Amino acid sequence: MTSARDLAAAALEGYEVPFLGRLPVGERTVATVYGPPGSGKSTLLLQLGDALARDGARVLYASVEEGLSGTLREKLQRLEIRREGLVICGRVLVGDVLAYQRSHGLEWFLIDSYSASGWNVPDLTALESAGVSIAYTLHVTKDGMPGGAMALTHGADVVVSVEAGKWERTKHRFGESAGGGDLW
Repeated sequence: MTSARDLAAAALEGYEVPFLGRLPVGERTVATVYGPPGSGKSTLLLQLGDALARDGARVLYASVEEGLSGTLREKLQRLEIRREGLVICGRVLVGDVLAYQRSHGLEWFLIDSYSASGWNVPDLTALESAGVSIAYTLHVTKDGMPGGAMALTHGADVVVSVEAGKWERTKHRFGESAGGGDLW
């Protein structure tokens, strides 16, 4: 039996999430993943979704760019992604995600990619207000910086850069930013 002291200590310490680092228990999180085309952003997001679902979280992954294609199926097989707890859909509207959250208790929404989704910052804010943690991919500009509204990276709790199959955590509101490694 877990004591109240152990539960309180775990809540203060948080929990470790692959790529994102230590996150606080019971607090929603917003994560931005950015990098050039073919760098591994989708791979990172799928591995994140798989890890979250394996730990018992209810996760919805929106494959906006690839859709529900053969390419996505091949990637799921190559990465040995287990889909229990990880629901994968194509293009989706914020109202549909909120309805899914109400009916299924959605904890994490992963969108690949925000840049291609047609969503805007108020759409993300609506999910945050509903208590959903969010991770999304962004394309990069010619200068290698995250594309889209600056509010997307500025407002994110965690920012991860991906390039050539390597990832690096560059921002972490809840703790140490340092972190990185190979995706494959």
